[in-house]
Amino acid sequence: MVLLTLLFPNYFLRKLRIWNLRERLITGMKENNQNL
Repeated sequence: MVLLTLLFPNYFLRKLRIWNLRERLITGMKENNQNL
């Protein structure tokens, strides 16, 4: 896994960014549901 990260850093950074965005969307939706 570490070797892959060293070989393709941009690819994994993009993946992490997508994961963070998805997590933020999910948490935002949960908060909106609670507000309703």
